[in-house]
Amino acid sequence: MKKAFLETERLSLRPWRETDAESLYEYARDERVGPIAGWPVHTSVENSREIIRDIFAVEENYAVTVKPGDEAVGSLGLMVGTASNLILPPNEAEIGYWIGVPFWGRGYIPEATREVMRHAFEDLGMTTLWCGWFDGNDKSRRVGEKCGFRHVRTEEKYWPLIDKTVTQHISRLTRAEWEFGKNNREMLRLTGEWTERLLSLGEDAISGKRNAQGRTVRQIVGHMVDSASNNTHRIVHLQYQPDPLVFPDYAANGNNDRWIAIQDYQTENWHDLVMLWKYSNRHIAHVIRHVDPDKLETEWIAASGERVTLHAMISDYLRHFKLHIAEIEELIK
Repeated sequence: MKKAFLETERLSLRPWRETDAESLYEYARDERVGPIAGWPVHTSVENSREIIRDIFAVEENYAVTVKPGDEAVGSLGLMVGTASNLILPPNEAEIGYWIGVPFWGRGYIPEATREVMRHAFEDLGMTTLWCGWFDGNDKSRRVGEKCGFRHVRTEEKYWPLIDKTVTQHISRLTRAEWEFGKNNREMLRLTGEWTERLLSLGEDAISGKRNAQGRTVRQIVGHMVDSASNNTHRIVHLQYQPDPLVFPDYAANGNNDRWIAIQDYQTENWHDLVMLWKYSNRHIAHVIRHVDPDKLETEWIAASGERVTLHAMISDYLRHFKLHIAEIEELIK
C-alpha cells in the first residue's frame, strides 16, 4: 500500500526516512519527551536511525514537519487493530503523538491530530479512535481533550519500554462524535459570522420582504430559535426516555408557523431576537458535544410515523440551519 502524505495549514505529515535520524535524535534525546510518553530517550544518531528503520517506517506513522521546511520535529501515528497496545478490532485504531520541546505550545500537535483523525475516519473507514496518556502527561491529555476524545477508563499497566508500572488514562472518539464535532464547528462559525450581519440589517431588510413561505427575516430567525429549542428538547429526551420516544412534532401540519405567530417574532426587539438565536445555537452545539454515544440509535416517532434516530436528527441539524441561512441571504440581496 502506498504510504500517505497529509497536509494541514502549517504542517506536512510524511513517511519517516532514515535520513531523518539526526533531527529525530536532536528532539528524542530530551528527557522531557520520551519517558513521559512511554519510551526511553534516544542515545545516538544511530539509535534513532535504527528506530526509524525498525519502528517508525510503517504505514500510518508520520513525521511531523513545519512548513515550508522538511525537518522531522515530531511523530504522529495510527496503530490499527492488534498493532495497538489496546488490542483493538481491525476497524479501530489508537492514535499516538509527540513533538520536540522547541515546538511546544504552538498548537502543532492538535492541528496534526485533527488531520490524521479526518484521514482515519474518511479515508481508512475507522469507526473508533482511541488515545492514551500516562499520569502527569498533561500535554498529551490536553491534546486529546481539544480533539474531542472522552475519557473511558484508567488502568495500571506494566510498560516494558521504560521498565515500570504506569497509570494509563484511556479515551475514545467515535466516528459519530467526530462528525458531530465537525458540524458543530461549522455551525458555530456561521453563527459568529451571521450574528454581526443580522445586527447590521435595517428595518426594511428584516421586516419587508417575504420568502416563498411568507416569512420575513425576523420570522425566519424566530423559526430558527424554535428549531434550536425543540431539537434541544428532543436530544435530551432521547437520552433518558423510553425508546421509541413519542414527542410533539412542532413542525407538522403548519405548527411551526403557529409558533411564529403566537410568539409574534415580527415585533420582537431585533437585537434581543438575534442574541436569542445566537445563544440558542451555541447551546445546542454544547448539548450535541456531550451526547451519550450509547444513545445514538434511540428513536423518535415523528408526526408522519417515521422513526428518526438521535444520530440522524443531530446529523440533519446543520443542513436545516444552512437552509434557513440561505433563505435569509436571498431576502437581503
